[in-house]
Amino acid sequence: RKKSTHIMMLKTAQRYPIAPEFVAKCASGSTNIFKVHIMQALIENGFTDRIYGDLYKQLFSSDVEGNINHVPDYEDVFEILKQIHEAGGIAVLANPQRCKNEKLLDELVAAGLDGIEVYTPNMSADQKAELIKYAKAHKLLTTGGTNFKGLYNKHILSVGDCDLPDECVNELLTYKSRQKK
Repeated sequence: RKKSTHIMMLKTAQRYPIAPEFVAKCASGSTNIFKVHIMQALIENGFTDRIYGDLYKQLFSSDVEGNINHVPDYEDVFEILKQIHEAGGIAVLANPQRCKNEKLLDELVAAGLDGIEVYTPNMSADQKAELIKYAKAHKLLTTGGTNFKGLYNKHILSVGDCDLPDECVNELLTYKSRQKK
């Protein structure tokens, strides 16, 4: 991921007079440099006035010719599932609505996926209902999250925007002990 971000920073510097060191400064306090930090550097240098505007789409949208987006090479998802379980973790798929491939979801479940993220503000009621039904049918945990990105949210988030039912929390907290039985 760091390599991909570095490539995108260099491509940005070819188009705009912004040093990669300045982008790194915009990411100060973060664990990595992300697209939003590149955009923050472009804002601070007057090339745009927002993070998720036309320039963001031009630079990072895969359907725009000449974009600078660079997708990192990730480890095989099935190997990651195995590693999570070997480490004693619970494997939960975040943003399953982005998967858009039920066959892959079925393969992940067969490989030991423990849960899916369902309760999140960026999911429609229909998507949520469909995923809850899928989770129940496959005995998966359901989790939630706000997708909070600090200053870099696409939409304003308020306390309570992500309402995770108590039974989901209880199931998650007791999952490992139930697995041992």
